[in-house]
Amino acid sequence: MQRGNDGDKLPAGALILRLFKSSDGTVPPEAFQLSAKDKQQDVPRLSTSAEALCTRAQAHAITQRRYTHACSLNVDDVRALRPDPDDPRMRSPDVEWETALDPSSGQPCTQPGAEGHCGITELDQGGLANIKALRKSLYRQLARLANDRARATL
Repeated sequence: MQRGNDGDKLPAGALILRLFKSSDGTVPPEAFQLSAKDKQQDVPRLSTSAEALCTRAQAHAITQRRYTHACSLNVDDVRALRPDPDDPRMRSPDVEWETALDPSSGQPCTQPGAEGHCGITELDQGGLANIKALRKSLYRQLARLANDRARATL
């Protein structure tokens, strides 16, 4: 796999890593909520890494070892998600390339594995009356997908 430009979609079938904190190893829905920093981006994306370009150990080092576990998701499964109940005005999540930034300097990260940085989009949509419930539905579904796949302690 080769890295695309920021905003390009990851190829079908690609696997992505999401790091998270957990006391029992299960992926909580909250692991898929955007941080305040994520929400401030021009295109809000939940940080993940393409497994083909970034190992768990590399992702753990890039995030300054703030997380306890890693889970894997297939981008096709992420793209197939719809909120429950469905609202046709809500866009489905997607996974796009994104430049990793060094947390201390805000500059592009040059650590090994940084080229694999990507993010899940459309998790912070607004403008719908029941948007909070729709977002929570997506978080729960992402957690369910992650818990059905392999998880690892970092």
